[in-house]
Amino acid sequence: MDAAGFGYRAGQPSLGRLAHIRAMLAARLWLQASPAWAKARPWWHSERRVRAARPGPAAGHVPDAEIHWPSIDASPYAGQVWAVEVELTPKSAGRAARIMTGLLSGPARYVQVLYLTAPPARPVVTRSAGRVLADQQARIIIRDLPPAAFTPGPAS
Repeated sequence: MDAAGFGYRAGQPSLGRLAHIRAMLAARLWLQASPAWAKARPWWHSERRVRAARPGPAAGHVPDAEIHWPSIDASPYAGQVWAVEVELTPKSAGRAARIMTGLLSGPARYVQVLYLTAPPARPVVTRSAGRVLADQQARIIIRDLPPAAFTPGPAS
């Protein structure tokens, strides 16, 4: 990390985080391969970068990533910042709704929250989105994770 110019602590991720890290990478590569990404040229901030940019301890939930859309003519979302959440396993509906509400109305006040979900997590995320304030529901986008987000099975 030092050699690359990052001030982040280097370390091995826990085994429990590896599936989530893989899913986040697959989500990022999938989004960056889209025509909208190429045209509008947004940039990605990882959770680590988001945490590093916040002064002091983070208040509230920190998203898995942020997408920053530049203020250029080609951008359909000029000047917006979106939160990205990757869900592999279901949380409780109450906790998920609190996270959504916090991301949409908390200190960061994201314009959109993009949820990329695995099949087991999708019903809870969808139900939770229905529990937030009506004016916030339209700002929650729920999509399936790309197939590359999942660890392939054992080789045959």
